[in-house]
Amino acid sequence: GIDEDIPIEIWVRPNDSSNVDNAFAKLHEITAILENSYGPYRWDRIGYVGTGIGAMEHATNIAYPNGSINGSLGSESLYTHELAHMWFGDNVTCSSAEEMWLNEGWAVFTEALYREFIYGKETYNEYIRDLHADVIQFCHTPGRDGSYFPLNQIPQEITYGMSAYDRGATIAHSLRGYLGDDVFFDAMAGYNEHFKYNYASSYDMRDFLSSHTGIDLAPWFDNW
Repeated sequence: GIDEDIPIEIWVRPNDSSNVDNAFAKLHEITAILENSYGPYRWDRIGYVGTGIGAMEHATNIAYPNGSINGSLGSESLYTHELAHMWFGDNVTCSSAEEMWLNEGWAVFTEALYREFIYGKETYNEYIRDLHADVIQFCHTPGRDGSYFPLNQIPQEITYGMSAYDRGATIAHSLRGYLGDDVFFDAMAGYNEHFKYNYASSYDMRDFLSSHTGIDLAPWFDNW
C-alpha cells in the first residue's frame, strides 16, 4: 500500500479454497489502482468472507457471495465495487440515504475505472457508454426509478435504484472529464482525506472540490 503493507484475508468454504487465487487474481493490482486514484487505504486489512447470498461492504470483512468464488474472473467487477466502498461509503459516508449516489455511484464508477487501467481506455469508454444508454432509456421508467430526481434528493424507496448507482457513476465520469485527470484524482484523494471517518453531502463535496481545485464547481453541480 501507499502508507504500509496491507494484509489480505479471504475466508471461504473449504470446497472453494482452491478457487480463491484465480477468482481474486488481480486484487493486488486493483487495490493499487484505487489507492492511486482515491488516496491510501485506511483500514487494518482487506478482508472478504464467502456468504450464502449477496455482497456488502463491511470494512475489513466484505461479505461476498460463494457463487462468485468460482475460480474465474467473472465477478472481478463485484469485488472491485465492494472494495471501492472502503473509500466511498465506509471512509466517507453519504450524509443521508437520499444522497446514496455518493456511495454507490462512485463504486460503480470504479467498476469502469479499474477496467481502464487493466484492460484499456476503450473498455472503460464502452462500460460508461452502456451505463449512459441504460440510464437514458430506462432510469425514469416504471419498474425502475419511475421519474427524474436530483441526485441528492433520491426518494428512500429507490435508494438502491439506477439513479444512485448507474446515473451516479455517469456523473462521476462527467466530473472527471470536466476537471481532467490530474486535477480530478488529486481532488478525490483530497476529499477522502478531508472527510475521512466522517460523512459528507453533495454540497460538502461541491464546496470542498471548489476550494481544493480553485475551480468554482457550483454551476457544474447545479447543472448535473
